[in-house]
Order: sequence, then structure tokens, then C-alpha cells
Amino acid sequence: CRIVAELAELSGRDEDAAWARSVLESLQPALEAAWDGEWFIRGISATGAALGSAAAEEGRIYLEPNVWAVISGVTSPEQARTAMDSVHTHLATEHGVELCNPPHTKSMPGIGLSLLVFPPGHKENGGIFCHANSWAVVAEAMLGRGQRAYDYYRSYLPARYEDSAEVHQTEPYVYAQFTHGSY
Repeated sequence: CRIVAELAELSGRDEDAAWARSVLESLQPALEAAWDGEWFIRGISATGAALGSAAAEEGRIYLEPNVWAVISGVTSPEQARTAMDSVHTHLATEHGVELCNPPHTKSMPGIGLSLLVFPPGHKENGGIFCHANSWAVVAEAMLGRGQRAYDYYRSYLPARYEDSAEVHQTEPYVYAQFTHGSY
């Protein structure tokens, strides 16, 4: 909405700019409610349970809401750094950044079994996705933390595994969709 407002303003579309700013302003309370103290939650279940909350037993932290809070610019610089520090602490592995941790092993009220479509550590249930890892690289670069951005990129770079093909199980020039997580 911020970018739409800027573009609308630059093109003389003041009514569209005002609309985009009002939408952004209306979202602010929800954005503030999504902050869980150390990171952003992923969402709220039909029964009101927070998905990606520090209070959760499983799926305590998710990658996507934190990287996109940084990339979109909707959060303060302090929250952005804290959220990405939490990503580093809880989700970063030597093979890439996991989508969530710990992965889900049982259903969650209001969400049901959809979290369990994949076993723990696989795909959306704690796996390491190349495309989502690129968002972590971008978020860290936007925060001016080039070394961490590079370390994240290097962690899932296929050529890094050339000497351990039996572990990575692909050619050293192939980006896999995902790598199994650490669970």
C-alpha cells in the first residue's frame, strides 16, 4: 500500500494515493497485534489460537511472516532486527532456513489436520524451501547484514554439497524445491 500510494502520488492520482494510505492505516492494528514479542505470528486459527506464537508447543515460529514484515517495510527497524534475529536463532540450520520450528506432529484446534499433510521436517512442516530462503537473504540484506544474507544463501547453494552428493542427492547445479528440515 505504501508503494501504491507513492506511485499514485507521483502520477498525480491523489485519490488513489489517499485510498492506499487509508488501507495501510487500517491494517496497522492487525500488524501490531501480530507481534509476539520476539517475532511475528503467522496467523490466527478459527478458534483464536495464534499460529507461530512463542506460547505454542509446535510451530512456534515461522519464516514467512518475519521476512515479509521486513521486506514490506511495515515494521519498525527494531522489530525487523529482532524478528530476523529470532529467525536466525530458531530456524537457521547449516542446510538453510526452515519454514517453521518445531514442526507439527498433531493437529491444532481451529486448523485441524492441514498442518500434518507432510511429516515433520518435510515441505511446509519445517522443511527448507529454496524460494523462501531467498526471502531471508533479501530481508537480511535490507537490514544491512550482508554477511548473514550471504551465509543463508551459501547454506542452500547446491554447489556447496558437491562433496556430499549422498546427502543432498542431486547434481551440484540443481536447486531442489526443498531440503528436509532438522527434525
